[in-house]
Amino acid sequence: MDTLREALDFISDFVPSPSVSGQMSYPLLSAGLEWEDIEQQVSVLPFKLAEEVYDLYQWSNGAYLGSLPYPKKSDWSTYYQPIFNILPLERAIAIAQDWGNGSFPLTEDESAYVCFTVGASEQQRTSPIFCSDESCDTRNQTPCFESLTSMMIRLVEAVNYQINLLRENTNEQ
Repeated sequence: MDTLREALDFISDFVPSPSVSGQMSYPLLSAGLEWEDIEQQVSVLPFKLAEEVYDLYQWSNGAYLGSLPYPKKSDWSTYYQPIFNILPLERAIAIAQDWGNGSFPLTEDESAYVCFTVGASEQQRTSPIFCSDESCDTRNQTPCFESLTSMMIRLVEAVNYQINLLRENTNEQ
């Protein structure tokens, strides 16, 4: 797996279809947006977002992924970041405007832990991902991931590890 889309499609396999009654199931993916819609919404920001952020929002305009089968961090040797909520674009834009420092939030969890990227004057294909439970200021931080793609691939590797571990435990019983 080496592309953002492959990682996102892997995650999609864990998302149940909406029930006939219309009740929501978790994890939950919202419908994706068209590139033009994303472009129009982010035009209020004083910076450009990486193309892979557009790819994320074309896949889903917000998602709850807190019930994916994440391994315990002690069981997984490579750093990964569980994703509980991918912020809807409208909310992410509002937060970025409140921050006013060129950062753009992508995910958050209940404890206010945020993964965010930074904008640039020219659109790039990728941009680094920072993770913080404090300040969303990149001056004193090292990126957690070189890109959104590498973050999602690492997440999928961890989830896949846990799935295989669960299968092995089931087969042993």
